[in-house]
Amino acid sequence: MIDSLFLFFTEVVTLIEIAVIVFGYFNKTYQDKLFKWVYYFMVLSLVTDIYSKILARLAINNLHSIHVFLIGEFIFFSLFFKELLKDYLSLKVIKGIAIVVIGFSIINSIFIQPIHTFNEYARSVEVVFILFYCFFYLLRVVPKVDNLKDFRLQKHIFLFVGATGVYFLSLFFFFSLGTLIQKYGLADFFALYYVLAAIIYFSLIIWVLWIHRKKAGSSLYS
Repeated sequence: MIDSLFLFFTEVVTLIEIAVIVFGYFNKTYQDKLFKWVYYFMVLSLVTDIYSKILARLAINNLHSIHVFLIGEFIFFSLFFKELLKDYLSLKVIKGIAIVVIGFSIINSIFIQPIHTFNEYARSVEVVFILFYCFFYLLRVVPKVDNLKDFRLQKHIFLFVGATGVYFLSLFFFFSLGTLIQKYGLADFFALYYVLAAIIYFSLIIWVLWIHRKKAGSSLYS
């Protein structure tokens, strides 16, 4: 039963990824200085998703794809937060964090958890730093919004960062407890949970991009 639901919802994830990319393409999200990095992240997610499914159907180990995906994902989120936090967080700090995460991911893939195994250690480290960006924004930037007009103009950004924090916090528990999940035979249940979380998060991205387009006006997309 869980296997069937998992397969069904993975197809739903793919359809939502395609929907986000198509929507972003026609609305020229890839030209926006902030949300283009979210768009590129979704493109990466779709490509990785399709590639992994092809290998799975050919009965070929596809775990190496998540090692590569992690690096790309973190680069795009780092670039997003670099733009969002440019007045609050030093570029040197963001570059330093990127070097730590990517460097550890490569070391982990070579020496600790080889590329054809699950990279839960590197994934946990990546998630911790994405959560750092999210909480830094919510704790340092949001309190500085002192009038209703500014809040309304930026509420979709607050929503996206908050949702990103919740999504990656849930992933943190998923990946950091990977060994225990396998030990107690809960892998199928948590895999289903992971897919459902992705469906909710990716669906929210469509809404955020739509609000952003309406608020930004045509000048950003011309």
